[in-house]
Amino acid sequence: HEQPGEPNRGFEPLPNLDFKIVSANTLISAPSNKAIDAYARDAVSQFEAATNDYFSATFEEKAKLRKKIEKLIGKIVDANKLVINQWINKIRQESNSATGAKLKKMKEQQESYQGDLDRWNTFPNLFKQESVAFLEPKYFFPQVKNGFDIVIGNPPYHQISKDETADLWVKNYLKSKYETSGGRLNTFIFFIHEALNLLTNEGNFVYIIPNTLLTQEYYRETRKYLLDHTFIRQIIHFPSLQFENAIVENITIQCIKTQKKKGTAIFLQNNDILEKIDDIDFSKHSKSPNFSFKLSKNCVIESIEINEFVFLDSICKINQAIALKGDKNLCLRYENTSGNYYRLIDGRNINKYRIEWDGIYLDYNVNRIHSCKRKDIFETNEKLLFRRVSSSLIFAYDDQKYFALNTIVVINVKNHDVDLKFLLGVLNSKLLNYYYKNKFKSTKTVFSEIQARSLGKLLVPRISNKEISTLVNYRLYVDNKNTSADILFFENLIDSIVYEMYLPSQIHSADSGVIQHLMNLPALVEGDETENLAIIERVYKELSDPAHPVSLAMEKMKEVEAVRIIEGLDKAGSR
Repeated sequence: HEQPGEPNRGFEPLPNLDFKIVSANTLISAPSNKAIDAYARDAVSQFEAATNDYFSATFEEKAKLRKKIEKLIGKIVDANKLVINQWINKIRQESNSATGAKLKKMKEQQESYQGDLDRWNTFPNLFKQESVAFLEPKYFFPQVKNGFDIVIGNPPYHQISKDETADLWVKNYLKSKYETSGGRLNTFIFFIHEALNLLTNEGNFVYIIPNTLLTQEYYRETRKYLLDHTFIRQIIHFPSLQFENAIVENITIQCIKTQKKKGTAIFLQNNDILEKIDDIDFSKHSKSPNFSFKLSKNCVIESIEINEFVFLDSICKINQAIALKGDKNLCLRYENTSGNYYRLIDGRNINKYRIEWDGIYLDYNVNRIHSCKRKDIFETNEKLLFRRVSSSLIFAYDDQKYFALNTIVVINVKNHDVDLKFLLGVLNSKLLNYYYKNKFKSTKTVFSEIQARSLGKLLVPRISNKEISTLVNYRLYVDNKNTSADILFFENLIDSIVYEMYLPSQIHSADSGVIQHLMNLPALVEGDETENLAIIERVYKELSDPAHPVSLAMEKMKEVEAVRIIEGLDKAGSR
């Protein structure tokens, strides 16, 4: 009830939200150290008390408190600037006698301190609804002692590394503060780390962010950080873009800052319907080399991983090819009359198994090369090449010593015991493509880039299979030749052998193995095209006969559940 004569007529005032809604650079902390803290301690203490009173102040009290707070903000700024200016003056004096590297370092330090002054000069904006160049809870929300209970937001998705207007100190600062490069200095990654800095124990953060966090190699460190320091409570996946004109596919993720781990609920958002589709124990992902977050369990992947295979990068060297500086046309040539240039390919020249060179040469000049300043990986007698940007794994065999641009990754064997043609057949197989897509591939579909490090963690057999090597030779030989042999049949046969090697129990239980029927495949004869085509056509005609044990086994193999899932005949792989 109204009480005339009482302050504010006896009504409890509505809270003043001036200090609850602020604009600031969240990723930058206030310039601070012990000396500054000592100078500003009294002003900060009074600032805390005054802002606490201001929150519930009456109309009559508000103006008086506001002036007091503005004065205290000025005192805090002056205390910080006093100490920083003392350091700047000291550097100026000492720099008079400094030379060389020491002088350069002192100038850099002076510029850093000047940046601190500039940021402190924005602190009075706190009460003007203008942006402050840093965020520090004790200067913005001094009542928050141990962190916030919840951080919620849709942080910006901005690659600072590609922003020519971004200061170098900002780039270095972010990498140092958050101990990750965030891929290409992507701001949403830094906001994830900052959320944990701001939260109290058992506090929650909820973000809508790009789904590339789930699997992208760039964000491996952040996934590990989340696994180590949070319980990932839930992830909501959106099968379509959520915003008009959006090009970034998103998820919503909720994490709790705690060491208590439970199952993560996975939801699918379709229009206005939120459907729970799974519970996953993400603690198991901490044992994965890439710490990828897969949103469903997969019985096929589990069946593959129980076998004893090795990582591809344990037997092969994997390198991204040449990245040129500036205008790459300066290095390209369209004829090689001098004989000093190198045949050059990029991603568009790579097809499954084969290379289609379009007559471009590289004028090799190490001064025009940004990365991969080496020739040895291109000049080996044989190598594999794969296309970086693709919806699937596409590998080609090269024995012509092509040089390549960075849309291609180069694979060389570590020792000569490794059969590259066997690996080519395995890596181009449907099974390895399925494994990659469901284990490592980014959930992003707008632009899909295959990461070399993820590729290195593909599982390959320890021992080569000579039947695959022979069939790969057939497959390579018949390209662009007039023959009745069906290329697709040989690719399917290679797939069948790979199924048997990776899923032996399922294949043998179904009595659908093919390897036992392929023990005497004839090798090709060097330099004799007529004989080789005759060999290939004879083998094709024999094995493709519907009554042959190989064709019968291949057909029977399609009844194996894992094979049906891989080939898209049955979608029950995820559960």
